Amino acid sequence: MKRREVEGTLFRRSERVYVAALLFLSLALRVGFAFLIYYRHGSLNAFYADDSYGYVRLAKMLVALGRFTAEGRPEIGRTPGFPLLLSVGVLLGNVALFGVVINVIASVAIVYVTYATAVLIFGRGRISLLAMALMAVEPLSIMYAVRLLTEPVFSLLIAVFVYWLIRYRGSHHPRDLLFSSLALTLAIYIRPIAYYLPLFVGAGIIFLGRVARIGWRVVARDAILFMLGVYLLVLPWQVRNYVRSEYPGVSAISDVNLYFYHYAAVRAMEEHRPYREMQRELGMPDWRVYYAAHPEQASWPQGRIFRSLGATARSYLIRHWRPYAVVYAKGVLLTLGDPGAIELMRMLNLKVGERNLLSDFLDRGGGNTLRVLWVHSKVAVLLSFVLFLYTFLCYLTSLLGLFTGYHAYRFDFLFLILILGYFVLASGGPTGIHRFRVPMMSLFVLFSSYGLMYAMMHTVVEIY
Repeated sequence: MKRREVEGTLFRRSERVYVAALLFLSLALRVGFAFLIYYRHGSLNAFYADDSYGYVRLAKMLVALGRFTAEGRPEIGRTPGFPLLLSVGVLLGNVALFGVVINVIASVAIVYVTYATAVLIFGRGRISLLAMALMAVEPLSIMYAVRLLTEPVFSLLIAVFVYWLIRYRGSHHPRDLLFSSLALTLAIYIRPIAYYLPLFVGAGIIFLGRVARIGWRVVARDAILFMLGVYLLVLPWQVRNYVRSEYPGVSAISDVNLYFYHYAAVRAMEEHRPYREMQRELGMPDWRVYYAAHPEQASWPQGRIFRSLGATARSYLIRHWRPYAVVYAKGVLLTLGDPGAIELMRMLNLKVGERNLLSDFLDRGGGNTLRVLWVHSKVAVLLSFVLFLYTFLCYLTSLLGLFTGYHAYRFDFLFLILILGYFVLASGGPTGIHRFRVPMMSLFVLFSSYGLMYAMMHTVVEIY
């Protein structure tokens, strides 16, 4: 065997050792954090967040009645994916423990899929291992691995979707595209925020295919195949929603959010009133307030009410698009910039009070929010600084990686930018929160790993 072949074999073996070690580190960090949370609270309820109770109730209804219902009516606000998964935990008798185990497994799997995607783009070697290492220690991914929420499973499916899409970019094989569309379909059934992503990806397939001088017939066929692969599988759920509740969409949560969050935030800004006060006036969380203001809707089907919420909000926001643009941009900044320190302190059962960073940010702005937070909890501010340092360095090295690696990996990078840009823009508005950044992190670290390796290599060269 030639020397180069021996060295290649030894490197592949050592790389497998590094991959196994990083997977073990990922598992140890997430399991260790889960035990820490349990120790601090002494109860499995520590793994619940506000949204967790709704998912668990739906899972219990699925087991008890075999139907996806809430309060005696068909559930159209949430998609069935995560409650269906949790229903296994209900059958096993411990939904909290089952949910955490599944989320920890999903979170560790993301680390490996990120590595596999990096191998497709950069090849085997230090950059791919660095991407895996960055994902293994990513703070938000560790935090939400122990929450009974959709983030880990949804993020895993998005990472798998990206893997097969990048693989298709290299092979142009329809099989890879179908696997990618299947992963994205499952992601939509977990969280409907990805519903419009197939349209962007389809356009990207056509545009990038033409740039690469692939024939119109081929790129058009592949784009249509991808979009049909997603929407034909989502269509039955939309039909179910319309038949049961007269709602044509995959989930009514978009209309609910548009009315009680976006519309409420812009009206509060225009009328110089507190954001939370406006939400309560509109009927959140007490629907009796809403029906008192709209008594004619009390007898309407649920889907028609939600359509009315969305229509009212859209009409107002179009007329007041300038303040809405400001509110929306604040949401994007909060999603990208909030390090999650307050949530981490609550998870660790540390004193932080009842601060609501979103409400404070919308009412007071960034500077005043930090000053108020400093008065109430200096630990939260200091912890925010430490966590944000990782996020800031990730963004900085991502930009470096994008600019220095664009020429060599242009087509792969453009697909990643397209998907990342979609999630960044979709996270805007007053619903913006740091947990929406979790599915983006596996994309950020792909850029960041290349940028960090570039910076390290040039630093070493300058030193010597």
